Amino acid sequence: MLDYENELTDEAFNNTKEFLLDIKDEYDENHPDRMDGRIYTFLAHLYHHRIVSDSRYVSLYARKAMNFHPNAKEDQWLLQKSEGAVVWDWNARQHNSTIEFFKDLVEKHPEIGRNYLFLMNNLIADHRTKEAAVYLDSYSKLPDHKDVLVPVYEAYIAFAEYRAEDAWKIVSDIEEKFHDNYDAMFEVAGIYASNAKHEEALERYHKAEEIYITNHKEHICMDHLQAQARIYEILGKYEDAIRYVELQIKYLEEEWNITEGADVDALCEEKRRLIDKIK
Repeated sequence: MLDYENELTDEAFNNTKEFLLDIKDEYDENHPDRMDGRIYTFLAHLYHHRIVSDSRYVSLYARKAMNFHPNAKEDQWLLQKSEGAVVWDWNARQHNSTIEFFKDLVEKHPEIGRNYLFLMNNLIADHRTKEAAVYLDSYSKLPDHKDVLVPVYEAYIAFAEYRAEDAWKIVSDIEEKFHDNYDAMFEVAGIYASNAKHEEALERYHKAEEIYITNHKEHICMDHLQAQARIYEILGKYEDAIRYVELQIKYLEEEWNITEGADVDALCEEKRRLIDKIK
């Protein structure tokens, strides 16, 4: 339901919420083959679906309002909240609450690598690089850590410390060592894109796409297609952007047998928006 519906009626939302709450205490016992607390994940998905669907209207009406009174801070703030745009005020954009949660999670479950990554992401975003380096060292010692991610995070830490020369040296070493690795090429492309080196980013995304096509069963995702569509739009190459949106639609059909629903609708709308730019 959440994958296929752009919006849920109040009745559908409330009925689903009540259903999940009714079974949450017995679900874990009745489904021992599934992870504990799965109902809380479903509830989070349900509420997140409503956030996303409602945020579209926040964005729509805030934009309309700003066309009437473009100097209104209130509408600018609403637009930021709905679209995740940049917030200038440090106090509003810092991530300490999230950081503290993941610190506790890592302490309780030090064997789970994924939590280190989310923690470091937020630490680096806040330029708390010394803390990030400590957690990266711990992550690198986990048996199931991903080798390629260690130098990737080292590069991001260097960038956050304004050591660009060191960072690009690390990036170069990653490309040389992991030249045939999809994850490495994808991450390196993201580093170039994050530094507004869009042509260089496209080269790496193309490389990641080639690796994916060669052995795509290890990487069932279309992130590299999404990224290329975005970059082509940034560069004003709308025909190429449209082509990569179409590739995403094709991917959903061929890999996941999804031919309708919210994801397809969103991509079709994206295609129409890009076509309008050409017109």
